[in-house]
Amino acid sequence: MKRTINFLATMLTLVLVTSCNENNDARMLTIVNEDGTCKRQVSYRVKMSEEEFDSIWKADNHLNTSAIPCPECMVVDSMMSLHADPQGDSVTFTWYQLYNDIENLGNHTPLRMNGVPLKSHTKLDKQFRWFYTEYRFEETFESLGDKMPVPITDLSCEDTVKYWFTGIPNLAKGKSGAEITEMNNGIEPIVTKWFNENLVSIVINEIADRYDSISNPPVSKEEFLSLRDSLGNYIINNSVFTNDFSENGMDADEIFQKFFHSNAYDIFFEDDSKLADEVGEKLMEHYNIFAFNVSYALQLPGKVVEVGNGELVGNSVICYPLTGERLIPAEYTVSATSRVSHIWAYIVSIIVILIAAFCWISLRRKKG
Repeated sequence: MKRTINFLATMLTLVLVTSCNENNDARMLTIVNEDGTCKRQVSYRVKMSEEEFDSIWKADNHLNTSAIPCPECMVVDSMMSLHADPQGDSVTFTWYQLYNDIENLGNHTPLRMNGVPLKSHTKLDKQFRWFYTEYRFEETFESLGDKMPVPITDLSCEDTVKYWFTGIPNLAKGKSGAEITEMNNGIEPIVTKWFNENLVSIVINEIADRYDSISNPPVSKEEFLSLRDSLGNYIINNSVFTNDFSENGMDADEIFQKFFHSNAYDIFFEDDSKLADEVGEKLMEHYNIFAFNVSYALQLPGKVVEVGNGELVGNSVICYPLTGERLIPAEYTVSATSRVSHIWAYIVSIIVILIAAFCWISLRRKKG
């Protein structure tokens, strides 16, 4: 039986499932202390019955860490400490690890994409001032734009692309709600077209890489690749998804059959087909970027005076939206600045001022 699926619709559905369920309220907290030591903490929620939770406890009343599930977006191998908080039909697991310095923390990023840890670079600039010590923290996550077969630079204006995926620069500033809607409606088709072109390009590349597996192909591999553009447009223009699931739209196998007048490519769309699974896995790697969503929180010593592109929650915690989409157009930097006041500096300054005033008054009296 043919796999009656459509590239775009099926993968989009899988992304929504992954985004809503797999990440399980994934959160990461970075804590920087006054002495430069750091703490990294990650937490996530897992649906787990009371019986399942009881089964992961060892006889010595410790959790069996190897039996604890972990979302695809995280890797906790380098973390040693664990806390479990059962609530109803779910359990929130919290892992944390202490580090002696910021470099150590940066070398153990607990976030991953498609099984590979995300690359980040951390920096802490500590500046002593008389009345305070200033802490400037930065963590920059490398861009994932090179994972896209169709470069993001193929889209129109760079600022427009960055706005769509990151909100920066804020092109909506000063616009009315109607104007923002009109602007977004103009950008969305461009991004959607690029999105679809990436997916189609992946499918074509994967089929080309496995071309020797096709029996009696209607065209050679070279001819197949030369038809990339026309085939890609045919897929996008005739798929079920891009035709609003109407009767005019076709499924994946039917598209290839009509374009090439051959069913030689059905092996990439059949049920229980290893080739179809391999292509599907590659597509999921692409979509995992869009599904990636972790709430990043940062806590610095003292009073926060600058939050970068984050939002201050309470007195000392800054929250940042760390999503795969934000890593597409460029690298993404989490940054903030805080100041720890030196009470002793104020006391010393007051004492010095009082002594100076006393000396000045005494000197004036002697002269008088």
